[in-house]
Amino acid sequence: GAERRGAPVQAYVKLSRTEKIYDRAQIENPNILIVFDDSVLTKEAALSLEKNGVFIVNSNKTPKDFINKYNFSNTITVVVADINYLALEENLTIDGNPVINTPILGLLSKALPDLHLENLKAVVLNKMGKKLGNINYNLIEKGFNIAKLL
Repeated sequence: GAERRGAPVQAYVKLSRTEKIYDRAQIENPNILIVFDDSVLTKEAALSLEKNGVFIVNSNKTPKDFINKYNFSNTITVVVADINYLALEENLTIDGNPVINTPILGLLSKALPDLHLENLKAVVLNKMGKKLGNINYNLIEKGFNIAKLL
């Protein structure tokens, strides 16, 4: 909610295509780590990523910067883009702050070949309607296109 806007927050999601998930425990070693603001990223969180994991971050830095800082092995996929800039450029803001939760899906799509942009578009348009859905999808697509992947 609004009372948390701008405060560091951790959230966990467990996904499976084939099995029901009954385990509700906190995720200790994620397959995918998505960081909305690299200024609050801790070394502990970055290094908790599984050895074949995906590290996605909203930042104006390069993937190499994060690989060097956290000494990631070459088995970690690193995807970086400045989603704040995109959201501000398109005026996708709340109280002047960039809204990046939907646009960062472009980086996730870049990292996961099975997560197709056209599927994201269908979901966003269905959930947000045509006007807001198109604005958000355009940012998803721009995020995908500017994302740097190593």
